Amino acid sequence: MGRTSTPATNTQRPIDPLFGSVPGLVPLDSGFMPGQWQLLDRPAEHEAIRAALSGTDSCGVVLVGAAGVGKTTLARTVTASLSRKVHWTACTESSRSIPLGAFAHWVSSSGSRDPIALIGSARESLVADGDTIVGIDDAHLLDQLSATLLHQIAVERSGHVVATVRSGEPVPDAVTSLWKDGYLQRFELSPFTKQQSIALIETVLGGTLEGLSADVMWETSGGNPLFLRNMVEGAVDAGTLAEVNGVWQFRGPTVIPSGLVELLDERLAHAGDEVMHALKLLALCEPLDIDALAELAGEDAVDAAEMRGLIRIVADDGQINARFSHPLFGEVVRRRVGTASARKLRGRIALGPARCAETEATARRWAEEAVAALHALPRDASPTRLRRRDEVDGRPRGHLRVTGTSRVRFREMALRGELPGIVKSSW
Repeated sequence: MGRTSTPATNTQRPIDPLFGSVPGLVPLDSGFMPGQWQLLDRPAEHEAIRAALSGTDSCGVVLVGAAGVGKTTLARTVTASLSRKVHWTACTESSRSIPLGAFAHWVSSSGSRDPIALIGSARESLVADGDTIVGIDDAHLLDQLSATLLHQIAVERSGHVVATVRSGEPVPDAVTSLWKDGYLQRFELSPFTKQQSIALIETVLGGTLEGLSADVMWETSGGNPLFLRNMVEGAVDAGTLAEVNGVWQFRGPTVIPSGLVELLDERLAHAGDEVMHALKLLALCEPLDIDALAELAGEDAVDAAEMRGLIRIVADDGQINARFSHPLFGEVVRRRVGTASARKLRGRIALGPARCAETEATARRWAEEAVAALHALPRDASPTRLRRRDEVDGRPRGHLRVTGTSRVRFREMALRGELPGIVKSSW
């Protein structure tokens, strides 16, 4: 491991000018659209991050958000606006298994295996110029030694730190303590709003987007810039998004480019078999009652899926259901389910235990009891059926309030002489 002369840019992973270090994405210079993909302004976040990196009150910031929300892009935009030395590194799953793997380029080739010596060597290289900014992309993938080095730099205030962390992922304690103890300011980056998403798409397309198409794209992408970009580019390539009379219209199935599929598969690959089983059940029957999903897949699997940001729990008309955090997750999971497995899983969902009945026989018995109880109710048990009726035969029409009878029974009683003082008139 040698010391690099220009560590300001780390080439461990290709950097996308818009979305940061994401493998397998369509190049930004795709020439099929008149506009260019650009990051919408986040003026509030931009100024807050710039102030945190320029001031002395804190040692830096940590940006937290879902994959593709624009954390890396925003961080690099802010650091590029500062006239200071910046050392960027991108963490990966492979570097996580190597001690000090994220900062390997800054470790001298002394041959020492002492962890303290390795940390000291990397620290000396990173902060040698003074007033340095250390940027870490995907800091949740830091190994223990790298996290310790980052913690030392922040605590000793020998440099400023800007880190990005993906929501729902476990973070090393050394990194978590930095914002808990006030050394780093934590910023949550939310997806784009519907208006921002439409504005971005129309800028790229160079025209107006149909309202219905805008609704579909917004609901499918969830405002995630990465998902939105890949969906638009895939739809244009497939011909499902085309310009008609000056208005862009989206017609046809959602096309998921291979680059986005690989990114989503990467997240699903670390979910585990139990979580994947729960996701497959949900993919075949979304939304699914949370209690039914927990009984079919296990509470631990459902909790793990929620903590990793793969599903969300929502209230639909008083019922607690499980849904995918993004509709695209459902599309990718359904691609992993074969016909035989789908039939088996749908059968489990259909015949699975209900909330109030453990077996189908119990549910049938309860239904029969409900019908019997309904038949046992009096004729006028329902308030909607309350009306004046004959006290004897129950006729609802021609009711006479004075006698409490219908006109038919009143005439019959008069003819039989059962009403004193009333006789039949003849003419």
